[in-house]
Amino acid sequence: MKSISRRGTGAGHGCVVRVMGLVFMLIGSGVAIGLSGLPLYNWYGAQDWPAVPCTVVSSEVRTHSSSDGTTYSIAIHYAYTWEGRQYESDQYNFFGGSSSGYNSKQAVVDAYPAGAMRECFVNPENPGEAVLARGFSFTYLIGSFGLIFVLVGAFMLFGRLGSPRERGISSSGMRSAGTVSEAIPAPALDAGRITLKGGNNSLIGFVFLLIFAVIWNGITYIALWNTLGQGDGGFDMVATLFLIPFVLIGLALLGGVLYFLLTLFNPRPDLTLSPGYLPLGGTATIGWAFRGNASRICKLTITLQGQEAATYRRGTSSTTDRSIFEKIVIVETEVAAEIRQGEVAVTVPEFTAPTFNAPNNKIQWQVKVHGDIRRWPDVNEEFELVVSPLPADPALRPVPAEFRQV
Repeated sequence: MKSISRRGTGAGHGCVVRVMGLVFMLIGSGVAIGLSGLPLYNWYGAQDWPAVPCTVVSSEVRTHSSSDGTTYSIAIHYAYTWEGRQYESDQYNFFGGSSSGYNSKQAVVDAYPAGAMRECFVNPENPGEAVLARGFSFTYLIGSFGLIFVLVGAFMLFGRLGSPRERGISSSGMRSAGTVSEAIPAPALDAGRITLKGGNNSLIGFVFLLIFAVIWNGITYIALWNTLGQGDGGFDMVATLFLIPFVLIGLALLGGVLYFLLTLFNPRPDLTLSPGYLPLGGTATIGWAFRGNASRICKLTITLQGQEAATYRRGTSSTTDRSIFEKIVIVETEVAAEIRQGEVAVTVPEFTAPTFNAPNNKIQWQVKVHGDIRRWPDVNEEFELVVSPLPADPALRPVPAEFRQV
C-alpha cells in the first residue's frame, strides 16, 4: 500500500475545479442560448406575425472561405410594404451564419429568383423586422450540445469535489501534525445503530444519461440527415463514414438508458450497522433487508472492501490511482429467505488501515451488495462505512479470537 501523503493542496485543487466548472457552464450556456435559445425564441414569437406580399430584389448563395474549409449561406434581399411604408430585409430564417452543404442552400435560392413575388412575415411591433421562412427547423437545436458543457460544469461546480469540510469531514481531522486516527470524523465514532438506504443514485444516473443521450443523438441525427442528402440533395460517403462512430456511440447511449431504466424496477437493499462504525479488530453487526420483490434475486453476495485512492499530478493534469487492499466476502447465499433479509457479525482485521480522508489520499471502506437476477440487470449497490482505528492505549485494543482465554 502506498504511503500516505499529507500535502495540503486539496483546497487549491478544489478551487481550480470549481473555476473550471464555472467556465464550462458559461461557455455551454452561451453556445446553447446563442445557437438554439435565441432562434427558438424568435421562431416561437413569429408564429403570429401576419403574412404580406414581398418582391425578391436579389438572391444568391454566398461562399465563405477560411482555414477550416468552405461554408455557404443564403442571401436573399426582398422588399415589402407595411401600412403604406416600404421596408427591406435580408432575413431568410432565424438561424444566421453559414454552414457546409451548398446544394440545399442553392435549392432555396432557386425558389426565390430575383423579381419573383413571394410571401414574407412581418413583426407588427417592429415592421422593419421580417422573415421569409418561419417554420421549425432541426438546425435550431444544434446549439443544444452546449448543454453537455453546462451539465459537466454543474457537476464540477456543485459536485462532491470540495474541501473536507464541505464533504462533512471535520477540519480538525486534517491537521498535518496529527495521526491517522484523527482522520476519522468524531461523530462517526459515537454513532449507534445506523440505517443506509439503497437505490438513491439509480434515478440520478438514469436522468443524466437520458439527457446526454437525447442531446448526442439529436446532434448526430441532424448531421446524418444532411449528410445522407435529405437536406443537401447529395450523398457524401466520406462524411457518412466519419459519422458512423458517433451513431454507434449514440446507440450505446440508448442501450445505457434502457439498462438504467430497467434497474429502476430492481429490489433495493437497505443496510443497518450496529454500532455505526466498524472497529479494527472488533466486531459489528451488518443487517440487510430488500424493498421490492427480492424473490427475483437468485444469488446474493455482500462484500466488505477497503480501497486506497492516491491523487497526484502528472504533468499538467491530476491522476488518481485506486487499489483494493482488503476484500472480505461476508455473505454469499442462494437461499430465498436469507436473500430477503438477515444479519451477520463482521470483524475487520486488526492489522489493516482505518478510514482516512485527506485532500490527496483517501482510505475508503465500502459494503458492496450484488444480487444476480436472471435475464435482467443485476442489483449493484455500494454503501460507504467508517472503519475506526485501534485505540492508542494497547490495553484497550481488542484481542484476536485465537488468543482469547476461554
